[in-house]
Amino acid sequence: MSQSYGRMTHLLLGALLVVLLASYSLYTAVRYFYSPYQTMTAFSYTVSDSYTGGAVAVRDEALLDGTADGVLSYVCADGEVIIPGMTIAEVYSGEEDLYWQTMMNQYQNEIRLLNEAQSTPEQFLATDVLSSQINEALGLIIDTVHRGQLGKLSDRRDRLSLLMGKHQVATGREKDFSQRISYLQEQYRYAKEQMSQSVQEIRAQTGGYFCSTLDGYETILTTDFERLSTEDYRRAINQTMKPEAVSGIGKVQKGHNWYLAMVVPEQNLARFTPGASVFLDFGLPGCTNIPASINRILQDEESGDGVVVIRTNYISDVLIELRQANLTVRFKSYTGLRISAEALRYQGQTEGVYVKQGALITFKPIERIYTGEDFILCSDATDGEKPLRLFDEVVVEGVDLYDGKII
Repeated sequence: MSQSYGRMTHLLLGALLVVLLASYSLYTAVRYFYSPYQTMTAFSYTVSDSYTGGAVAVRDEALLDGTADGVLSYVCADGEVIIPGMTIAEVYSGEEDLYWQTMMNQYQNEIRLLNEAQSTPEQFLATDVLSSQINEALGLIIDTVHRGQLGKLSDRRDRLSLLMGKHQVATGREKDFSQRISYLQEQYRYAKEQMSQSVQEIRAQTGGYFCSTLDGYETILTTDFERLSTEDYRRAINQTMKPEAVSGIGKVQKGHNWYLAMVVPEQNLARFTPGASVFLDFGLPGCTNIPASINRILQDEESGDGVVVIRTNYISDVLIELRQANLTVRFKSYTGLRISAEALRYQGQTEGVYVKQGALITFKPIERIYTGEDFILCSDATDGEKPLRLFDEVVVEGVDLYDGKII
């Protein structure tokens, strides 16, 4: 009986020891893997304050008179600066004449490039430099196509052709291009003989930035901004305003500045300050991060909504044709340490956060520079007694927090 009792006692003690060891292991694991203080790392972050909405382009524009009794061909690119008396277009009797004129222009251009390539002194024909310039020129062409800046494509293509011609001479593949030039001159003479009659030239009556397209808003949307109501601008933006009948072979934008008008709800008007610098994003290739400024705000007394007029002097072959746009206005970029809004705490009137440093909890004051929906950007300045630093473990959940607490 006593042996049986002793055996049972040993079993119970063994079982109790196993339970105690398991409990201690569980306690240790919980202590190791679980903390009542949840943290998030402070990291560097940049945010741009912006507003997106419909816009309509407003310019001081002049129509270019001219009639085309035949086939019209423009010799000026959109966005190019023209002066009074400058030839902006040519009129041909038919498509065949236009074709032969195009070929003549190509022959002339290639002859010019070949002459220039073979006339460069040999001491300036370093092959390694030329190879580098060819790679750069090719990269520019790819970038031009990617950005949709087709108006610059012809000049950059000519530069690449010139550099490749120089490279052929420098490497000895070609001594000169006399045979090719002779052939092109013969082709030019033949093309010229095929022309049925002389070309009619149309010249500009006024100077400015050239645009070949008309949309009927040229005489409606003028820089006399007060002439139209808020509702007028709204209809122009939404393309429900009826354009006027206009005629001509194109137009010019007079002056360097042009404008964009946006109808902004009353609750958002305070974000726009006359004279403030902004950046524009049109969502088009090559038309992002355009510098501009807030020109004026015309607020409607009844609705409270306002027409925000934005001024810019950036002109390209794409933007010169633009009338309506979905525009993003970027006011300012803020860079700082991002923390969760849940981490915000106060010591008296001082705003700050608690930071976990090993087993120590420390309160660090912050300087708020931007407030998002669920986050705050703080200044990353390192001055102060306890500055918040990059990669600090900021407490977002925890109870009984105080400066200097040991956990």
